Amino acid sequence: MRYGGNAHPSDEEATDIETDFMFPGNSDPCGWGQNGIPMPNWTEETADNAPGDRLLVQSSGPFTLEPGAVNDITVGVVWARSFEGGLMASVNKMLNSDELAQRLFENCFQVVDGPDAPELTIVEMDKKLIFHIWNKPLSNNYMEAYNDRDPFILCPLDDPDCDTQYKFQGYKVYQLKDPTVSITSISEHNTEFARLVFQCDIQDNVSQIVNYYWDDELKANVPIEEVAGDNQGILHSFILETDAFATRDKTLVNHKEYYFMAIAYAHNDYLHYDQNDTDTFHGQRKAFKMGRKGVGGSIKSYSVVPHLIEPESGGTKIQGEYGDSPAITQVEGHGAGANILDISEETEAEIMSGPPWKADLVTYKPGFGPVNVQIVEPMNVPNDNFTIKMDSVNYYYKANSTMTGKVIDANWYIVRESTNDTVRSETFISTNFDQLVLEWGLSVNMTQAAVPFDRSENNGYLTSSIEFEDKTQEWLTFVRDTDRQYNNFPNNWIRSGYAPGDYSGDRDEVYEKVLQATWAPFKQTSRDDHGPAFSGASMSINTKKQRLANVDLVITPDRDKWTRSPVIEMGFEPTLAIGGVEKFELRASPSIDKFGNPEYPDNPDSTGMGWFPGYAIDVETGERLNIMYGESSWLGGDNGDDMMWNPSDREGSALYHRANGNINANFGGGQAFFGGKHYIYIMGHNRIKKKDKNEMPAYDEGRFIYEKFNDTRNRTRMNEIYMSAMWTSIPVLESRFFKAEDVANDPYGFIKNEVRIKLRVTSWYAVDVYDFAKPDSIMELPGYTGNFNRPMYTFNTEDIATLRGDEETGIMALDLIRVVPNPYYGFSKFERTQIDNTVKITNLPQKCTISIYALNGTLVKRIGKDNDKTSVDWYLKNTYGIPIAGGVYIIHINAFELGEKIVKFMGVLRPIDLTSY
Repeated sequence: MRYGGNAHPSDEEATDIETDFMFPGNSDPCGWGQNGIPMPNWTEETADNAPGDRLLVQSSGPFTLEPGAVNDITVGVVWARSFEGGLMASVNKMLNSDELAQRLFENCFQVVDGPDAPELTIVEMDKKLIFHIWNKPLSNNYMEAYNDRDPFILCPLDDPDCDTQYKFQGYKVYQLKDPTVSITSISEHNTEFARLVFQCDIQDNVSQIVNYYWDDELKANVPIEEVAGDNQGILHSFILETDAFATRDKTLVNHKEYYFMAIAYAHNDYLHYDQNDTDTFHGQRKAFKMGRKGVGGSIKSYSVVPHLIEPESGGTKIQGEYGDSPAITQVEGHGAGANILDISEETEAEIMSGPPWKADLVTYKPGFGPVNVQIVEPMNVPNDNFTIKMDSVNYYYKANSTMTGKVIDANWYIVRESTNDTVRSETFISTNFDQLVLEWGLSVNMTQAAVPFDRSENNGYLTSSIEFEDKTQEWLTFVRDTDRQYNNFPNNWIRSGYAPGDYSGDRDEVYEKVLQATWAPFKQTSRDDHGPAFSGASMSINTKKQRLANVDLVITPDRDKWTRSPVIEMGFEPTLAIGGVEKFELRASPSIDKFGNPEYPDNPDSTGMGWFPGYAIDVETGERLNIMYGESSWLGGDNGDDMMWNPSDREGSALYHRANGNINANFGGGQAFFGGKHYIYIMGHNRIKKKDKNEMPAYDEGRFIYEKFNDTRNRTRMNEIYMSAMWTSIPVLESRFFKAEDVANDPYGFIKNEVRIKLRVTSWYAVDVYDFAKPDSIMELPGYTGNFNRPMYTFNTEDIATLRGDEETGIMALDLIRVVPNPYYGFSKFERTQIDNTVKITNLPQKCTISIYALNGTLVKRIGKDNDKTSVDWYLKNTYGIPIAGGVYIIHINAFELGEKIVKFMGVLRPIDLTSY
């Protein structure tokens, strides 16, 4: 080749200088192709070459092939085209393709593989199957940590640090038509042989995943949807009750064989490919990457047969169903992550039995404990005691001057009492992971959660409820928050969102929806004239990040359970209040007893104390809490001046109008009565730094708060009190259920029945510190088996354990024995070939003898059974392998110590050629 022209010596434009590179353009500035002599720019464009075919010859060598020697020659032809940007744009794209080709060569032509297929454990039940998905330690996706770099991803120039990793994204489980179906049918989307029955994926911004495949006929990339994701998070177990290949009744059939295969897949979309956007020509066309193998070889298929389990093991009785949970007892530590708590009636009774108003061991109702323990393998649940302890705990002892005990991260382990067997967590609690403990039939999930107002999902809110003991007498309601144009409209008492005055950290307005906008965290409530919030305290809570606890508030006519409470003046104009008391101070009227009478002569100097007709419990810590309630002494017509918690049924309508540019609260005669402003404040037991004057105790009959109110020399006393307010509301009576005669003999007769209000939010797992901690003297006692104030839980499985060898169940199971199909009309779904005649004798005990007789008493066939299968196949042949005649037969099952069973069978057989026998 000669430099210039068309590189041929015959071209007048070509020089006499030999060159190694044709049309190098500016790619050889040092002239290496011409022995180090730099040359002017030379391209097909400068040479004015006419468009047309370009025929090239490639060579390799020289080399010598000795006898028997082998030499591999790899030839790569790199080609690319741009449809805009001039001629050099195609060159630039070709250079990118050249780099991909070079990477393929350097990687020995090995493409990145996807995550290994998971293992399946499938539990056979009555017309249903329970699947468990897990990974072996040798899997490249153990702990779902698959993360593999694709060497062929070329980051765009404007994003040189793009994501080059394929990461685990989810699982798919397929039902196969028969045992011969391979992974090829899945990869080719052949629904004739493989159909999707389950899919789960990581909860993130990835849902639908589409790959693009080249179609030679269309000469285009064709999009194929690989995943239509649920995007609800990874699940490690699920129940299947339907047959994906059934055409009519899709219910799984007992004793029929089914086949399944599972795959894992990864995702990468470093540059989203769009066929309509030339800028994404080199984008990710294969965002979905399916694993092509399992641990140690090819992807396995699984064969299972659903069946009744009662006949197994001499009688098997399942007491707990899939998804059931035991009752969890919290021994040490507290917190619940994102679990919804509900304490047992026994624990509540212990808390309310008297001082110290706390349960040392807090037991929760099944399914509502601080740790998520569930049955996933009902057949394996033993009757035993279990202990879960948090281990390797890293926690804050003191953060922001607050004694939090918040666990930063930790492991856990679970111990079975009778055997002392131990199972340790495979990951830290910072990872949301359902760990399967299949040997005990359980799954365990302990996941730390972000707390409310700390970048948590849904701002930490979980759920809430209000329950009336008598649903026909819902005598109590609450003022509903109502947003208005003017931010200081009285009914706009919960402040969230982006509106002016948003000081709550709740921009998505989550806490404006609690119980239909009738309850809210204290720090989010209005600081205006009619608002519940003391300004300085609500702002301080944002700084201190006080704990917002999970609480139950119970309002009850049972006076033995009432709470001694400070009563707060809620009138915002001191000149109109009794004693000239300012809003948020103690009421100036004499303290009362549980019947609304002044406490004279027992305590003539006492003022400002009343009785709230109910109690509050922190269900995380198992302790009773203090309550304050308010009333406006100016609203005497709404029971605001009698010191009792007895809201009226009048909410009022404060009409706000503009007058001379200002908003006038009472213009036009409007007024916010709010039932006399009997606001409720549930006070937290806040763990402030040791010896801190702000320390708010658990229930102490209101003494701490009362003394703090009366410490007038303390200029910050109001902040110190209200900083511990957690939840608040504005109650009013439901006028439909209130009658004057209700309070004729009892001032609290308006309480028709008990009301329970539950408020649930996320809470961090925490080590018990300061006054929550057990004394060192207890931990030093011989035989102490606790967890040194770190979270620890116990549970018992007696009520949900599987009973094996249960003779009563075994005897009853004999009545389940069947022959299917019966009658038999020449065909059954159990037959694999057309020459088979097969029925099944089902629901058999582990050990039995089956004797088949003709109606005349002749023994046709005897079958012995001693295995775990609950069925046997009868091919409708006698002892000598000769097909039986159609007719009625008697089948006798001898189950030895369990008893015996007789069933009748009728069969009509297809015509056969007996000459072959």
